[in-house]
Amino acid sequence: MEVNRKELNSLEGLNNQIIATSLGNQGQPVSIFHLFDNVQTVENSAEEEVWYEDESPKRGTLYYVKRSPIFEGQIETAKDLCVQEVFLKEGIEVFCYQSSKGQERYIVQQATDFSCGIACVFMAFLDRYAEKREIEYPNSFISLFFNQEGLTNAKLLATIARKYAGITLSQIKFTKEQNAQAEDSITVIPVTSPHDIIENLKVILDRGSKVIQAITHPKIYGHWILIDEYVKDTFYIRDPYTALAYALDAKDLSSMLLDGIQFEWALEVQ
Repeated sequence: MEVNRKELNSLEGLNNQIIATSLGNQGQPVSIFHLFDNVQTVENSAEEEVWYEDESPKRGTLYYVKRSPIFEGQIETAKDLCVQEVFLKEGIEVFCYQSSKGQERYIVQQATDFSCGIACVFMAFLDRYAEKREIEYPNSFISLFFNQEGLTNAKLLATIARKYAGITLSQIKFTKEQNAQAEDSITVIPVTSPHDIIENLKVILDRGSKVIQAITHPKIYGHWILIDEYVKDTFYIRDPYTALAYALDAKDLSSMLLDGIQFEWALEVQ
């Protein structure tokens, strides 16, 4: 598989650039810690909403965009070589961070502008995969990861998670409409403010679940993140846009909820 080559000014600081490396001749994974002839680097920043000017990431080509953090409280992450060995052949870079309880949580970067939700589902899948080590992933799930076009709503993500990843996601609708009627397969929770959502998220996380939460960020209008846990008023999240983990203050998280809208969606990962 050939990757268009662009000039490298320096091999130093390679991890601070966008990297795409081709697979070996026999289709075997290649170590990301080696340098290859087929390397592509492209400048990007958190302000940009595009992946490439002229092309998108391709399945089977290792692809990662080093983006500036878009939240405060970045947590140190590292490449996970054990899990990555399995998914490297698909072109998926896998990172991890340690939760407050010492558990490893896996992070991948969304492959298209519209696949943040699917990337969150994939991260939840990786958590389960890493625990059992024998879970098979369907070919069609990886294809969705690289080819999703159009926004993904809560219903679609729940369907994708069940059909392709074997994960049950319970749809939750936080709404300002106090007389909101129950909807089929959806838990409707009336709220009056973002603070109410924060308190409800704590209840869900206390059950041992994770939450795929819709947010509105100044740099990304309409986005999904994965919330792992909270400690007091700090929420530990994984962001598929930057492929980074953050310890996010509850006030910062609440500022991204119900921003000029009447309801907010969440998905409980059971």
